[in-house]
Amino acid sequence: MLSYNTRTAAYAMYIDGSDIGVAASDIKGFERLSDGSLLLTFIDTVSLPGVGLVENRDIVRFTPTSTGANTAGSFSWYFDGSDVKL
Repeated sequence: MLSYNTRTAAYAMYIDGSDIGVAASDIKGFERLSDGSLLLTFIDTVSLPGVGLVENRDIVRFTPTSTGANTAGSFSWYFDGSDVKL
């Protein structure tokens, strides 16, 4: 995932999904929050460290400890779609 700097008009890598076990083709949607964390949804069921199986009806939060080419951080549950019968 890229970020855009409006002052320099340049793009830079924000999150390298391959570092955290998430291929670009797996991601259905994302939102960057003001604290720098990301909310992610996936096309198919994926297995993520810290949360286990995530289905396409779920939303997880990725909180980075390092961004850019050496992305690191942790996943946590944000919304479990099965809780509301999705």
